[in-house]
Amino acid sequence: MEEKEEIQSRSLLGRFSLRKDGKGEKSYVEIFLIPSVAVLLSAIIMVSLLLHVLNFGGVALSTKDREKLTASIQKIQIIDNAKAFKTTENLKISMTEFYNATGVSPCVYTLSEGEGTTASEAYYQNCASENCFFVMLDPKTNAVSAVSGNGAASVMDAEAYEIFSDYVLHYENIAESDEELLEYSFNATATRIMRKTNLFNCVPAPYYYGIIIAVLIILFFSTKVKNDLKIKNKDKE
Repeated sequence: MEEKEEIQSRSLLGRFSLRKDGKGEKSYVEIFLIPSVAVLLSAIIMVSLLLHVLNFGGVALSTKDREKLTASIQKIQIIDNAKAFKTTENLKISMTEFYNATGVSPCVYTLSEGEGTTASEAYYQNCASENCFFVMLDPKTNAVSAVSGNGAASVMDAEAYEIFSDYVLHYENIAESDEELLEYSFNATATRIMRKTNLFNCVPAPYYYGIIIAVLIILFFSTKVKNDLKIKNKDKE
């Protein structure tokens, strides 16, 4: 049988052989480099996920499940003395969702210029319920302080305060306005404090999608390389 002639060329990436009949061996790029890149990207995604999980997004962990208050009466208050809010529609929705999740009635109070009221003083002046979570915003300094009544203590404990504070810090560079800052913080706080933080309820969904995509990429290229090597071995026989 006449031997098939081979035209071989060398490159920095490896060796590629092409027979005159058009059938060729897969190059180093296809068999080794591409799968390696796929594995590397997958590793980057995994490391990013691990770092996020270890840091939990920079927000304190919720170490326990909290029971929603059942005896409270819903009362959403926004007292915008400083006229800091352009619109309060989305903030009201967020505060309502906070109440629905926790049973704690939220109140937002903006400090007008020159007003020397403390959060505690403003709380007693404006909150009749002991189940109130009172948040005071100073638009001039962007300082946010909070206080709550004894009736809300089982939900808004020291850990819950820390979580709320962490979310305020997290969103202050993301939110485009004061009302957005509080809207996001109320939503995120209610989600986190009512259950113990774990891998499944603290990691954003895109990370899971990334893992699924990474696994599919690895499986695809692993199967492809395996089949390519089988074809290569058959051609050599």
